[in-house]
Amino acid sequence: MIIKSNHMRLLKLLFLLPIFANAQEVEIPAFFPDYNYNVLYRGYANRVYFGSVNGTTDYNVAVEGGTLQKMAEYSILTPTDNDLNLIFIDNKSGDTLKILNYICKALPPVSGYFGNATNGETADRDATEFTVGYGPDVFLKYDFKVTQWTMAYKGKEYRGAGNKLSGDAQDALKAAKEGDKVIFEIRYSSPDGLTRSISMSLGL
Repeated sequence: MIIKSNHMRLLKLLFLLPIFANAQEVEIPAFFPDYNYNVLYRGYANRVYFGSVNGTTDYNVAVEGGTLQKMAEYSILTPTDNDLNLIFIDNKSGDTLKILNYICKALPPVSGYFGNATNGETADRDATEFTVGYGPDVFLKYDFKVTQWTMAYKGKEYRGAGNKLSGDAQDALKAAKEGDKVIFEIRYSSPDGLTRSISMSLGL
């Protein structure tokens, strides 16, 4: 795919955490002086900004191993292979100005939460909501929606739709003995359209 790069913004500094206009996008610099950030994620809208290459902004960008979609102020790279190349081609001479290679990885695993507790932790018996997301060490923004849940406690199962614990399940937790264990299974939908499940064991 070829895309015109005129009027593209200058690259933001890597250490500045971006503000996302879309929770499904992550901002990744396409190039910068040290070029030490070369990871893209499959199944994710990787946001990139282009600036001057070898002193010019009059170039086209060819993509190998993915697609490039130009937005108003940035572009989105979507990998289709295990690695992706950006090839910057001078519009006047036709020469290749620069080639950047990105390693393409699967998205990191998500965690399920009941209140603020995740797998292996102690549940807050007053908690009522389930969420799914990344921990603080993963700098990705993604919208997950909990669609169903199952709670197993003392040989009995409780089920519900949405992300809120039902009243009878709440009563069972509040009446549980200290040191007991409860198992939750959460089903959730991702922005890629797929529905997945995650299980967690919590102490009481």
